[in-house]
Amino acid sequence: MPPIIFRYTVDDTLQAKRLQIKNSRRMQWVFFAVFLLSCVAAALYPFARFLPLLILGIELIAFVVPNYLIFPFYVKRHYQKHKKILDVEITLTQTAKGLTLSSENGIAHLNWDKIFRWRHNKHIILIYLTSRICYIIPKRLNTLGLDSKQLIETLQQHVGNAF
Repeated sequence: MPPIIFRYTVDDTLQAKRLQIKNSRRMQWVFFAVFLLSCVAAALYPFARFLPLLILGIELIAFVVPNYLIFPFYVKRHYQKHKKILDVEITLTQTAKGLTLSSENGIAHLNWDKIFRWRHNKHIILIYLTSRICYIIPKRLNTLGLDSKQLIETLQQHVGNAF
């Protein structure tokens, strides 16, 4: 893969944040179990008949408010506040050993055997070095020469399945 030069955008950081906080299967099962228990309580106790609607409303608010109101504001503010760090040209290079991201701020070598885990959606690929520290690879770079499907296959081969 030839080196790809790009800059992060506000949308890249927002998509990365949304993917980072995406509810895990376990959390989805917890939401479902709480809702199911509230339905059982409503069936057993007449005074609790509105409990499932209340629980569903609380779960909906717990999902919608952070994802669509708080995080977009927070990410845009963070991007503007740290624009000098985030708005630099980054060169992405893939080698047999891993990925290299370089900019005027420094160089990061992401060897396949040092990658902790990874995940992706239709907008972004996140590559984690620890449970909290990750690198963002936007899939919009396909227009610049990145083969995101090949990168995903390589990650599956060297790191394992996405979480």
